[in-house]
Amino acid sequence: MQPELKTFASAYEDYQQLYEDFDYFSASPTERKKYSDWLQSMMQYNGEMQGARDEGRAKGRMEGRAEGCMEWRAEGRILIATNLLAMGLTVDNITQATDLPLETILSLKVDLENA
Repeated sequence: MQPELKTFASAYEDYQQLYEDFDYFSASPTERKKYSDWLQSMMQYNGEMQGARDEGRAKGRMEGRAEGCMEWRAEGRILIATNLLAMGLTVDNITQATDLPLETILSLKVDLENA
């Protein structure tokens, strides 16, 4: 754990106990101000952390969708190439139609011939 985070965590535990034991209306104005400042900073911190979590989740979903879409497209092109090979089209025509590398199509052709 990084030093500044460890310090924050220990301070948070101290303030958590203070929160549980604190009687706002019997405190001095200075103590009330300290408590109010701490409470406001904690609310701001929690809001910022929630925003960061939401942003991270949204980014992760977008990346996952993009990867899934790319995988889906690649699988689709391989399926099309396999079907075109089965129909008897030439490897060059299939390469041109699917934009798959020649090695991939040759590998599919070998797999199709061995099946």
